[in-house]
Amino acid sequence: NAVQPRDRPLALAAHRDASTSLVAGSAAAIITLDSDGKVRTCNRAAEKIYGRSASEMIGTAPDVLRPPGPEAVATMQEVERRVRDGESVEHFEIDRVHADGRTIKVHVTRTPLYDANQNMIGVMSMEHDVTGLLEMEAKLREQEYLAAVGQLAASVAHEVKNPLAGIRGACEIISDGYDDEDPKKELSIEVLRQVDRLNRTVQELLIYARPQKRQPAVSDINRILAQGMDL
Repeated sequence: NAVQPRDRPLALAAHRDASTSLVAGSAAAIITLDSDGKVRTCNRAAEKIYGRSASEMIGTAPDVLRPPGPEAVATMQEVERRVRDGESVEHFEIDRVHADGRTIKVHVTRTPLYDANQNMIGVMSMEHDVTGLLEMEAKLREQEYLAAVGQLAASVAHEVKNPLAGIRGACEIISDGYDDEDPKKELSIEVLRQVDRLNRTVQELLIYARPQKRQPAVSDINRILAQGMDL
């Protein structure tokens, strides 16, 4: 049903209130900038992401949230140029600075805002803190890398361990063929020592490749401290 003229103010007010509630409750930081590039409004998510109150951010340029450096400046200049040309720039990544001094990674989408006459009056910026997500992805990649290294180490260790066993057995037979006074006896024993040394290294490699689960146990902290003081 069409809205009657007398009801339009109420409908507009309801629409405005719904829009305001949606922005305020959004999990994404929503920041609007005026035509001069200064913060005009920001929601609670923006306050939370950057650790700054709305009163601290409104009226300032978002540059205060950006760490110094030519790369960040160049990125934002290019984004601003594209937005001024009427383009929406989606999901670009930029470093921001939290109020406590931490550098955080933020995914940003910027969209031009227009008035009823299609004149550009500002910019809307939707921003998501992805620092934790990127750190998690980095840890997963590291775990995958370590798992691949472990598999390679296990493969190499098995390939080396079998020949070492054959070499040791042959050296033992050869060593038994010499008298104790024969210099070759000492040489064969030295070969056995070096083979055992290699075997220990291979065994350690296998342990690294198949790390054991940690088993927590109750310990006497006083005894441990006493042992440390006796060293």
